[in-house]
Amino acid sequence: KAQQAGAGSYEFLRHSLEVTQRECEELSAKMLRQSQVNDDLEQKLAHAKAARQRLEETLQGNEDELQRLKHQEAFEKERLEDFRRRSKAEADAKEVEARRLHEQALAERTNHHHQSMVLLKAKLQKLRQGLPPAKLQLRAMREALEKPA
Repeated sequence: KAQQAGAGSYEFLRHSLEVTQRECEELSAKMLRQSQVNDDLEQKLAHAKAARQRLEETLQGNEDELQRLKHQEAFEKERLEDFRRRSKAEADAKEVEARRLHEQALAERTNHHHQSMVLLKAKLQKLRQGLPPAKLQLRAMREALEKPA
């Protein structure tokens, strides 16, 4: 009976061992699957973090480029305004110079006209003064030619 009891116990232990080994294998397989799932999740997380980092870098680059473009736009607006101011100042200066040259030319022409008028009046006066003696001389010459010789 002791042998039978020992054999029963042996069978029980062997069966328990097989069950425990099967459970260990199942747990081991389950842990291996969990480990693979965990590895996959870690890999996906790493990819997601890398993608997020790239997006953040791209976003930062875009923000930097936007800031640079805003500064450039402000600079170009200032340059354009400066160009407009200089162009207006140059146009105003040219207009003033053109007006001055026009007035100068008009004054010169007016002065020249005045001098010409003074000379012509003087000539006219001399002609008028010389006209009566010339008329007398002409009359005398006509009378001399009309006299029979």
